[in-house]
This record gives sequence, structure tokens and C-alpha cells, in this order.
Amino acid sequence: MSEAVKKIVRMASDRMGIEFELEGVELPDAEGWMPIETAPKDGTVILLGHEAAVFDGWWYEAESAWVDGERNMYDDYCHYNPTHWQPLPEPPK
Repeated sequence: MSEAVKKIVRMASDRMGIEFELEGVELPDAEGWMPIETAPKDGTVILLGHEAAVFDGWWYEAESAWVDGERNMYDDYCHYNPTHWQPLPEPPK
């Protein structure tokens, strides 16, 4: 795991007050990320990415903005407006 990824995980950990175990964790590589312009805008929950964060969210048509799980809105005026997306992975069985 790169030092940059470890730094982002530590920042998220501090912000959320959760301790993440990094040893032995395999994170997906950058493959699979698609430009945000190609993301579904039908309310489907997806992974949204920005150079400093990854979060789940969906397009909220009434506000023409991306919304995350905490109901924060991201639009063209937001510093953390997502630039890429991926479908959510399948849940564990």
C-alpha cells in the first residue's frame, strides 16, 4: 500500500473517529474508475472519487448535485466535487 493511500486512510480515520487496520489490507488499484460524466444519474448509489476522498453517493436531480451518505451535496461550486466513479462492489456472501 502506498504512503499516499496510508495517509488518506489515516485522515479518514481521524475524521470519523474509527481505527482502521492497514496491515494486510489489499486495496483496489486505480483501474475501474470512470469519469464522473459517465456516472448514472438515476439515483443509483455508487462510489464517488476525488483526489482526496472516496465516498458512496448518488445524483440528486432536484439539486443537480451529487449527495453522499451523510446528505452532503457536491456540485460545481464544491471543492470536493467528485471527478470519478465506480459501481459499488457486491456485498459479501
